[in-house]
Amino acid sequence: MLIYRLLLGLLSPLLLSYLIIQSLRQGGWRQLRQRLGFTPHNRQPTLWFHAASVGELHALLPLLERLQQQQPTLPLQLTTTTFSAATIAGNRLASLNHSYLPFDFGFAVTRGIARLQPRLLVMMETEIWPNLFHYAKKQGVAIIIINARLSPKTANVPRWLRHLYRQSLQQLNALYARSEADHAAYIQLGANPNHCSTVGNIKFAAPHRAQQPARSLTADRPYLLAASTRDHEEPIIVAAWQQLPAALRPLLVIAPRHPQRLNAILQRLPKELKIAVRSRQQTITPTTELYLADTFGELYHLFSHALVTIIGGSFVAKGGHNLLEPAALGKAVVIGPHYENFYQEVTALANADAIKIVKDATALRATLLQLLTHPEERHALEVRAANTVAQLATVLDDYQQIILRHWRQAAPAAD
Repeated sequence: MLIYRLLLGLLSPLLLSYLIIQSLRQGGWRQLRQRLGFTPHNRQPTLWFHAASVGELHALLPLLERLQQQQPTLPLQLTTTTFSAATIAGNRLASLNHSYLPFDFGFAVTRGIARLQPRLLVMMETEIWPNLFHYAKKQGVAIIIINARLSPKTANVPRWLRHLYRQSLQQLNALYARSEADHAAYIQLGANPNHCSTVGNIKFAAPHRAQQPARSLTADRPYLLAASTRDHEEPIIVAAWQQLPAALRPLLVIAPRHPQRLNAILQRLPKELKIAVRSRQQTITPTTELYLADTFGELYHLFSHALVTIIGGSFVAKGGHNLLEPAALGKAVVIGPHYENFYQEVTALANADAIKIVKDATALRATLLQLLTHPEERHALEVRAANTVAQLATVLDDYQQIILRHWRQAAPAAD
């Protein structure tokens, strides 16, 4: 812990400069203040959830929505790290208190804890912050990690960092892993075996929301959706789509993971394409070939009506993105060869023949052609996808009971 704090002190000018620049580019003064611990004051002890970025937040949303509906008196508090996740939280959970996570400086963390007043802190997946855990525990806050996962990179850190992780993990009241492999990896990293158990992957509990009112995103035209695409990925997908026979080629909708990449995306797309951009209020016309949905909060609607969904982050070495929401909606899902971050989810769907995995643009073109020309095959894939996710979705009930049990245990005896 001493080495960690010394490093933070030495790097603080650089880290503070980064925080200032990043905040001013995205969340503004509010983000910067809250990252430094100036979060809003809560008037009562809270049940604090932290989901760092979009992926973790999407996985957590079904649980938060259920708790809001079934336990409306719970004083829920949500923090995120990224601006993208904060935007989604504001759209989906407008009535829930949200702020940015204080950066792991001691002064920011202690100030944030005093203002947020957590009784129970629930961290999602891989969030291990030494100062946050230390000062929260010092203030009597119960700490658990849910849906815990550990990447090979984190599991194989240098010895001094492994010691730091061990110290931090020892502060936990409990850790609930998404798989037996993650369970074992956390124990190997230093978590107390008596406090660890395997529950399952909360991402299998993809939200089953009532159908949203139709919005004219695509002018009711059939379309292929490329969701959460990453840098240099759009040209790969566009190349496969352009090779489809013109008579069969539907509208292509691209929803980039980071909408701020708009200019870079446009520069890499073929100049002859007729493109409409949502953030520029450009509408789809009968001649539009490609639609860039570069705004937040649209994916559910886009998933709901797509002929086929191509999951981004899987055609470049980014480890993939969450594919369970379109699968739960009964959609034909196609992914590329890079899905390391979602290996468990992909394996479950692949074992049920409920997903298509392709290795490159050529294979993507062949798969799209097969699904477009054989609607009965596409429909069967959709049914298998929805059924597979539904069978695995009971994990949400388990996590709900775990959270409520820890909340009761963390309450003072007078409560």
